[in-house]
Amino acid sequence: LMDLNEDGSLHLNPSLASGDFFLFLSPNLSATCCHGSVMSRGGTCSARQSPVDIDETFTQVRLQYQNVQLEGWNKLTAESTTIHNNGKTVAIDVDGEFFVSGGGLSSRFRVSRVTFHWGRCNATSDGSEHSLNGMKYPLEMQIYCYDPDDFQSLDDAIKEGGRVAALAVLFEVDALSQVVLLLGLFPGKSGSVEAFTLRSLLPNNTDKYYIYNGSLTAPPCSEMVEWIVFKHTVAISETQVGKYYHTQTHCQSCCLD
Repeated sequence: LMDLNEDGSLHLNPSLASGDFFLFLSPNLSATCCHGSVMSRGGTCSARQSPVDIDETFTQVRLQYQNVQLEGWNKLTAESTTIHNNGKTVAIDVDGEFFVSGGGLSSRFRVSRVTFHWGRCNATSDGSEHSLNGMKYPLEMQIYCYDPDDFQSLDDAIKEGGRVAALAVLFEVDALSQVVLLLGLFPGKSGSVEAFTLRSLLPNNTDKYYIYNGSLTAPPCSEMVEWIVFKHTVAISETQVGKYYHTQTHCQSCCLD
């Protein structure tokens, strides 16, 4: 099933593959410095800074990793779930018994916050933070989780330097998309969200993913995050993506040229 690359890393031979596979990222990644992170003396960011460009040339197959285990993700979120929009980022605070484990993660983590990152102008804008083989996508969703055995909340884990898990989902535009991604749920800068299932926001197939150790993508940019980036994307219509562009206070000024 696996062959050796010239650099000694392993890659999957598609002609021999019969089942799902899991990819582990080697340290040879192209990282983008988190805004506010400290540069090294040479003027580059740390090798563990996120986001990264995932170049499949440098991925290694790890067949021993089991599927990502999603506990409670088919249940509806609480009616009291809140959403915040600061004009640049949309974040949803999730409260409930939603957990993720497996997939190479070091522990069983509890879901706490969902954030979205999108382009400035239209569906052709590079909005995602992560990229695959140099390609960015119009929208990226990140689900942040903490270890409930060690901390009371995600904010506590970040403040105290604990491990955090983050699941990244990339969205691409498809005119035939039937996905409804929290449309009409931005009443000003904050408000409540109608109940939804976390599973409905993930790709249909979650068996293929990339994992690596990285950082938060916003200050304090702590290098404490176990990242899972799903290989498969989620389809979203151009109209739905447009809803996000209109939430950015600087969108019109940056798109007039």
